[in-house]
Amino acid sequence: MQKQRWLRKHQDHFLSGGLVALALAIWWFGFPGGLYAKAFGIGSAVCNQLPSHSYFFGQHQFPLCARCTGQYVGFWTTTFFLWRKGRLGAARLPRGRLLFAIILLFLFWAVDGVNSYLSTFLGYTLLYAPHNALRLLTGSGEGIALTLLVWPFFNSLVWRYSLDVPVLTGWNDFFLLLAAGLGIDAAVHFGNYAMRLFLAYVALAGVPVFLSLVLAMIVLLVAGRDDQVERWRDMQVYAALAFFLTMLMLLLLGWLHGLLLLSIR
Repeated sequence: MQKQRWLRKHQDHFLSGGLVALALAIWWFGFPGGLYAKAFGIGSAVCNQLPSHSYFFGQHQFPLCARCTGQYVGFWTTTFFLWRKGRLGAARLPRGRLLFAIILLFLFWAVDGVNSYLSTFLGYTLLYAPHNALRLLTGSGEGIALTLLVWPFFNSLVWRYSLDVPVLTGWNDFFLLLAAGLGIDAAVHFGNYAMRLFLAYVALAGVPVFLSLVLAMIVLLVAGRDDQVERWRDMQVYAALAFFLTMLMLLLLGWLHGLLLLSIR
């Protein structure tokens, strides 16, 4: 009887641990090759990985292109910033001009992306000659903007008691966050081998973490548990399931990317 009570008490731990183990097994056995090849496989699920659009550490290409690298280091930078400010649980968006400034970051990213696409694939330079520094900067801006929108949405949907404060309180927060993002971008662009190696894998880790964050919201909605969670521990099974689904999705998208490249060749 005591053993059964112990098992019931810890069943969520076992279930979530099993799902995480399965997710890691999907990554390790689903993608061929060593650690770098497996990392490159995850990147292939969400990124074009064009060498001309990517940074390198030594002879090794980043698993994500410059724009995607910027996006996911922007995600980590913003998440860490909000955590340090005590507003990672904030459930309100900024308002007025501050929200408009965040939207502008999306616009800069879109304009640079269209300009780069036209120049790379159609040979037509619309505004300026694209280069990786701009891809990195606009990608980072988009990552910052997207994260500033996703965390409040996540908090308002998931938690029973969220912080009724805006994710950014004023222009000081906004410019300080941009400065932090610019500093990380400079480390990517000018960094040595060790710095670039570290940031390449930090950016890549943002892919499953960010997608798991999004899928966790969907899982909770489907399960009818939205707006009911009080602690992180209470959603461990849903988070683990979201991580498992994320790794499965990344594996399938990576395979599709590989098949597409084979068909083109």
